[in-house]
Amino acid sequence: MTTLALNNVSKSYDAENVLSDVNFEVADGEMIVIVGPSGCGKSSLLRMVAGLEPITAGEVLINGQVVNKVEPKDRDIAMVFQNYALYPHMTVFANMAYGLKLRGLSVDAIKKRVTETALLLGLENLLERKPAALSGGQRQRVAMGRAIVRKPAIFLFDEPLSNLDAKLRVRMRLEIKALQQRLGVTSLYVTHDQVEAMTLADRLIILNDGAIEQIDTPMKVYQRPASTYVAGFIGTPPMNLLKCRVVSSNKNEVSVVHHEGATFRLPGGRVAKASSDEVTVGIRPDHLVISEGNQAKLQCAVQAIETLGSETLVHGRIAETPEDSAPFIVKLDGNTLPRIGEVLPLSYEMDALHLFDGNTGLRLASS
Repeated sequence: MTTLALNNVSKSYDAENVLSDVNFEVADGEMIVIVGPSGCGKSSLLRMVAGLEPITAGEVLINGQVVNKVEPKDRDIAMVFQNYALYPHMTVFANMAYGLKLRGLSVDAIKKRVTETALLLGLENLLERKPAALSGGQRQRVAMGRAIVRKPAIFLFDEPLSNLDAKLRVRMRLEIKALQQRLGVTSLYVTHDQVEAMTLADRLIILNDGAIEQIDTPMKVYQRPASTYVAGFIGTPPMNLLKCRVVSSNKNEVSVVHHEGATFRLPGGRVAKASSDEVTVGIRPDHLVISEGNQAKLQCAVQAIETLGSETLVHGRIAETPEDSAPFIVKLDGNTLPRIGEVLPLSYEMDALHLFDGNTGLRLASS
């Protein structure tokens, strides 16, 4: 069994604070994916776990033991990088065997491990080739194979698919997920791609400017984002977020909040928890439907359309708002093709609405 924990970990470069009081645990065999925009501290965090960068404050623990001062080679960690980091003059076999040779394994033991791993990854017919003769996907498999042959306690993945084309990324992330589940290795995976994160993770960590915004399963993060930042980051297309003011509020009944061109009725208890009369209402594009007759709850003026085959994305704004108002997106069935300039009558279920504090951006819970 292998567990990983970070306790109050911080990282600074000179006067710049990159990570602040990061706390989380990775259970034995769990795959945790860290996601966030470029520059939020994802790769720095991974490198500190690997021992490649010193920690400014806090502790990294493997199986309950603090490893802050343990050399990278002694942490029993294997890391897969985005640039593959293969030796160009070595064959696939030699690349995969290199680390085992440094450990002093016998020739027979090395051959056995490399052969077994090559079969696992579908590389058995490529062992005599050099990296230049391989495709991007094959090189990434070799990089993973080099990590797997070591039989590490922990896998670290630093955006390993970012150099692959879109179609190959889809295939490779499914292969990585299946492989990690089969091997049962405790894993920490960094990416800026939220689709990749949702696909791979047992749990997600959403980083924002060096701090953790939310830790939870992918579906819980999607269904109950902890803040407007998470709501706007997770989901394709992202959640519509509308700045509103409270018109009336009854703690035990229904409260009314108003956006420039729309009025929303919400459970009063949630609105009562706001720190002021400013709130943000969120609704996902796929929770909106074209309404019939007088059932419409809001109107969307169509400004642009993306036809994607199975679905149509409508980009517009809430009707009666200025032309430069916050963009509003509606996801419709692919057979529905509205016209530019058309005003769509839309409806939604009340429980599809998300409510956030207008000052802090934090989710306002229903209870």
